[in-house]
Amino acid sequence: MKILKRTLLLLTVSVLAFSCSSDDPATLNINDANITADENQAIEAVLGTVTATGTDGTFAYSIASQSPVGAIAIDAVTGVITVADASTFDFETNPTITATVDVMGNSITETAQVTISLNDMDDLEFLLSSSKVAYTAASDGAWIEITKTEYDNLALKLNEVSKVATEESDYLTDDTLIKANAPTFTLANGNGINIPADSYVFAFRFYSKSDNHAGNKVKVSETDIKTGYSDLGGVLPTVDQGDHFFILKGNNIKITNMGYLAYLFNGDAGYNNNDKRILYSSGDTSSLDSDSPNNSTFLYQGLSTTQKQW
Repeated sequence: MKILKRTLLLLTVSVLAFSCSSDDPATLNINDANITADENQAIEAVLGTVTATGTDGTFAYSIASQSPVGAIAIDAVTGVITVADASTFDFETNPTITATVDVMGNSITETAQVTISLNDMDDLEFLLSSSKVAYTAASDGAWIEITKTEYDNLALKLNEVSKVATEESDYLTDDTLIKANAPTFTLANGNGINIPADSYVFAFRFYSKSDNHAGNKVKVSETDIKTGYSDLGGVLPTVDQGDHFFILKGNNIKITNMGYLAYLFNGDAGYNNNDKRILYSSGDTSSLDSDSPNNSTFLYQGLSTTQKQW
């Protein structure tokens, strides 16, 4: 009788154990990743993590889809999200980056949504190198001298940039460059290379033919190439002879219509005698009274963009 009871007890325990195991299926729980990050991220920078919990063995993470394509990567073991393509972390182009992530257990696959909201940062500051400290310390409306490398980098890497007032083929700074001896003139190249509508001018260059060249200004008009000019930003920094490059801090002046770029040179400017049109007036003025259709090209140039990135 005792043997029979012991046998029944063992059978009961076995049935209970089997019932418990069949009532506890594997589980996999995931959390979506909602991330806020600055634009202009470095490649492989850590952004956040897709997290998963449960009993379905070891989890594996993979990206099923993302927009823009190739923007992020995910660690297959840890679920850590990193920057894969730094160029896509541009607020003006992609204010939000999204992805769908598959999380796979031994028998279960779940899907997590990743949303990365970018903060709008100052792209001008980001693209500067040796001039970054001076730019950061400057007040809005100030012109800061930068290097040629920085100027070229801004022209290349910012969105929707146009070079205005002087085309590259006319911007020659060799020994044959002519020196314009004048006390103070406001001048514009009339070559048709104007500021596109809905643009912001954010950088400038000009060639000086004298040392201690001070009091120069950048001017813009959207009225007419001859009239309506006003100062853009403050006075340019004092420079010596040579080609000089500048960036404007915090420009909020938008050229709504097609615009025109002129400059006030208070000393000796450089120009090439290539029989092109210039318009000019003596002094610091808003109107250009003299029109010379077969004259020269003065060496100054602006960078403008139709997409404000600062």
